[in-house]
Amino acid sequence: MDLSAWQPARDLHTDFERRSVQPPHSVIVFAFAFDSLVWVRHPLRGWELPGGKVEPGETAEEAVKREAWEEAGLTLEHIAWLAEYTIVLPTGVKAVKWVYTADVYDVAARPHDSEILDVWVPRPAIDPATVRQCHTVSPVMKDEMFSCLFPMARQRCLERRM
Repeated sequence: MDLSAWQPARDLHTDFERRSVQPPHSVIVFAFAFDSLVWVRHPLRGWELPGGKVEPGETAEEAVKREAWEEAGLTLEHIAWLAEYTIVLPTGVKAVKWVYTADVYDVAARPHDSEILDVWVPRPAIDPATVRQCHTVSPVMKDEMFSCLFPMARQRCLERRM
């Protein structure tokens, strides 16, 4: 990904009734291990949440599970849709990205061919203000998507644990 071509998220929707009828191009997951998010370090973009493209014939939920496994060695449970937003692909085409929340059920070594350099579970969890100021965090995490959805994702995680 050419970071100079990156554009912030657009048209963020958290209302399930407004979810696109078309399948998403890609997914991202707020994966909670205890009360902290799991972060992965991409070699070009830096620290970000697990996620990626939905492969042909794959559901969005299957993509969430696969990406979490490939990038961080995670097995997830309680996977739930949270929101969607529009991204602009390097080709200039607009695509939909779906956002999920999940709990980490188990952790194993990530696959040896993973593109990810490292996995991090900071304690306490990193807040949106810190994310925006950190130069090693991916620009993808510094737009309205993360700052708006982190509090909602964290609340959902806390409610599951009550």
